[in-house]
Amino acid sequence: LTANSLACKTALPIPSSEENPANEESDGVVPRYERWKVLAINKFDSDRKRMSVLVRSPPELGSLPLLLCKGADSSMLDPNVCTGGKHLVHSDNSEGKMDRKSILGIVNEEGEELNESSDNWEMSTLLGIQAHLGDFASEGLRTLVLGVRFLSEKECASWLDRYKTASSSIKDRSKKLTDAALEIERDLHIVGATAIEDKLQKGVPETIHALEQAGIKLWVLTGDKRETAIEIGYSTKVLTPKMHVTEVADVPAEKVKTLVAMEFLRLVKQGKLLDYQKSSLILEGSNGCIKGC
Repeated sequence: LTANSLACKTALPIPSSEENPANEESDGVVPRYERWKVLAINKFDSDRKRMSVLVRSPPELGSLPLLLCKGADSSMLDPNVCTGGKHLVHSDNSEGKMDRKSILGIVNEEGEELNESSDNWEMSTLLGIQAHLGDFASEGLRTLVLGVRFLSEKECASWLDRYKTASSSIKDRSKKLTDAALEIERDLHIVGATAIEDKLQKGVPETIHALEQAGIKLWVLTGDKRETAIEIGYSTKVLTPKMHVTEVADVPAEKVKTLVAMEFLRLVKQGKLLDYQKSSLILEGSNGCIKGC
């Protein structure tokens, strides 16, 4: 059973012999009930930035052990976690911008363009997902990446033994559970991504604007992607169109100091030092973004 065949089977309704009122057709769709057995749960933590659950599929799908995983794109699209991750574009440059055409137009080692008509369909799809994630983040949406891994019975039994040992451990239980999760959360097949709008609470933008008018400086720490952080910054009025925004990507502390000093000198030379309170600095590290204004 492969990821593609699983998608085909689950997309088609399977007739049920049980008489259930809920199985009546509704708008041409026949609901179907499936029973999946949960074998283990790897809880979310801030280091892995993902969670996963080991399940066994229903008999009609082969009773196979599968790992279902969801998490932040930075952790799910890691080359050590997902298959084909080495072909992805990682935004470690100072601009951090990823264009859809440039991503989808990447060529592989043999010089073949990774498009939907090539043999590298999976890699092409993965690059497409990454491009969509960039679009979602620029709209201020919260994103999650979903993945699945198919395990053999031997792999499943071996890992469950380690998981149960870690779960019952009295000493360093959290570390052992994390190590167990890291062991199984690899070779994931990325199946898609989700994006939702996390609406602001009523009155937040107005309150932040009032604080700014009172001369109060604001620093916002967030685990969002840089694009998401900037978009939310504008929606909350932490950032305004009149501000000069300086972006500092994940760089050493000394380089951050240098960039800040250069920005300060720029204001001095232009005679706009008094306007520094209307500027904003975006710092991005491996664990998230910090917005200061």
